[in-house]
Amino acid sequence: MEDFGEEIEKLGKKLEENVEREESRIGKRWHETFGIVGPLITAIFSIVVFSVFLWFLGFFAFTTGFEFLIGVKYFLASNLGVFFLLFLFFNYAKYFKRLNPIVYKPVWPLIASAKVVVTVWIIASIIIVSGIGCQLQFIKNTAIYSLSNLFWIFVFVAAVGYLILVLSINCEDGKELMRGSKKMSKKRKGTFSGKRLYRSGRDKILGGVCGGIGEYLNVDPVLIRLLWVVGTLISMGTGIVVYIIAWIIIPRNPRDKWD
Repeated sequence: MEDFGEEIEKLGKKLEENVEREESRIGKRWHETFGIVGPLITAIFSIVVFSVFLWFLGFFAFTTGFEFLIGVKYFLASNLGVFFLLFLFFNYAKYFKRLNPIVYKPVWPLIASAKVVVTVWIIASIIIVSGIGCQLQFIKNTAIYSLSNLFWIFVFVAAVGYLILVLSINCEDGKELMRGSKKMSKKRKGTFSGKRLYRSGRDKILGGVCGGIGEYLNVDPVLIRLLWVVGTLISMGTGIVVYIIAWIIIPRNPRDKWD
């Protein structure tokens, strides 16, 4: 069973690499062909497809009389112009990322924060407009609170993003030091023992993310957990999403014991 799981995991990684390689090739060709107007063409095409989807959604909603779908269709249709601007913004962000990755790198936390805020806005608005929260007042109150605190959600996610950016830069600096040490001394063998961010297996409650950040920054993990709890409360649960993402992308400490 373990062998089967490993084979499936390797197959999934290989498929993901092939998809990313193909997307990169297509994106490069699109970029070279259309240049700076490419994102505009993509946004127009996306809004046309989106409009067709809304037509089918509205037809199905009014045919079945399903109030939830009617509310969703009303919200999406009434903000069609906003969605076009969002398509345009994120397409140009992707364009400039491909055009100059070095310049894009310092602003990617802001782009990621904008994506999170847009997602929260869409979900919370659909909850309110479609009447999902009528039976559970807590859900409706949470949606209203989230809409009224979109700015602080943006700030919190951006702060976490810049923290991850700083940590990744430190990791890259460690790799550069490793390359330099190998060039300076051929006698020293083995890998560079530079500091790298890992999830902690010794000081963990769930995934060891806060413990790993505490070990990396040489700070008490309790303080990291308190900051995470406060940020999660302020952002109405966004910190949970950030924690799960960090859990996925930050590797386990190979020196720790993982049960």
